[in-house]
Amino acid sequence: MSSHGGGGGGGGGKRRLYMVLDDSKHGYGFRRIDMDEYYFEADDSGDDSALERMTEYLPSRRCLRVKAPRRQAMLFKALGTKIIATHPSPTCAAIPAYDTRAQAVSAGPAWPPGEGDSTLPSCSTVFVPVGDRLYALDGGGDSGRAVSFQVLFPSGGDGWWSWSSVASAAPPPFDPSRITSYAAHPNGRAFFVSVARKDVPFFPALSRGWLWLHAGSTFCFDTESLEWTDYGCWMLPFQGQGLYDAELDAWVGICRHPDKPGRLCSSDVPAPRIRGRDSRWRVPSCKIGKDVLFCKDKERHRGVALQYMGSDSNFCLLECVEQPAATASRLMYVRMFRLKYGKDGGLRTATRGRWGRCFLLPPEASSFDVMDQKITAFLMCKT
Repeated sequence: MSSHGGGGGGGGGKRRLYMVLDDSKHGYGFRRIDMDEYYFEADDSGDDSALERMTEYLPSRRCLRVKAPRRQAMLFKALGTKIIATHPSPTCAAIPAYDTRAQAVSAGPAWPPGEGDSTLPSCSTVFVPVGDRLYALDGGGDSGRAVSFQVLFPSGGDGWWSWSSVASAAPPPFDPSRITSYAAHPNGRAFFVSVARKDVPFFPALSRGWLWLHAGSTFCFDTESLEWTDYGCWMLPFQGQGLYDAELDAWVGICRHPDKPGRLCSSDVPAPRIRGRDSRWRVPSCKIGKDVLFCKDKERHRGVALQYMGSDSNFCLLECVEQPAATASRLMYVRMFRLKYGKDGGLRTATRGRWGRCFLLPPEASSFDVMDQKITAFLMCKT
């Protein structure tokens, strides 16, 4: 195998991968990998065993520790250059925000100020970054929690931030606990969410190709007009977040089709609706990836995260897997690749330029949220 520092193109500046691990009795540790200085092996064949032969320990030095009770659920979200930890405790006066550019920690506002347990973030809270703001939808379903729609925003030029209830004309016209996927519009002022119907399974037989119709609905929130718009009875194809890539002019995410595990998918971005013209039935074109990018042994799969590398359709996929032999430690595959549309219009990875590395996780690290099997990791660019 040949070696390469960092893999394909980037978004201008040093790329750093931050993994947040529940790795000690005192709480969470942030581990950092400098992607442009670290050597990755050619992974053009996608051979898991070849990747594992190069296994090494994850960097032991923690760039940050966040104190919390062992296995205490915490929600870490990225906004700009900051990684924000929201702590679900009514006694928490502030939340830590780690600025990856300044390599410093500041105290952010508690969630949200002055309100009780019913509005604290839960494992089902959906956070959507739009520009320099972080929107949060929570509540509904069988939880008995009131529907909450909050926004974290810069409240002045002095670097302070504040939480506030979104003053929209009407509450979200759906149950936030049923959100399956979401994505920020590239216009920088809107975001989309898809919501499954209660009376229809997440993956019904009725479909058009593999895009489900009538299984739920998709809504758009305009952050300037503060209005929700119903885009019709179709759903975004991702599991969780869709990431916009300008070269493909599409959202890219982890495919949620039950018969296509381990693949990515793309969706065209819906055009903003023109007032007075009904475009709700203009369902965007979606494509399923040709390549299986997860571990070939599905029984070993434990969690996954997809990160956009900033430009040129380059992505980084992190997958947590069990080791073949019985052991307490898990492995973390880190794979980098470029996506493209083939001659047949299908979504696939470029035949060359795939790079990978395998890390041994500390035995005490959970490395992903037990509730939803998502790895907590963030790819940041330092200019």
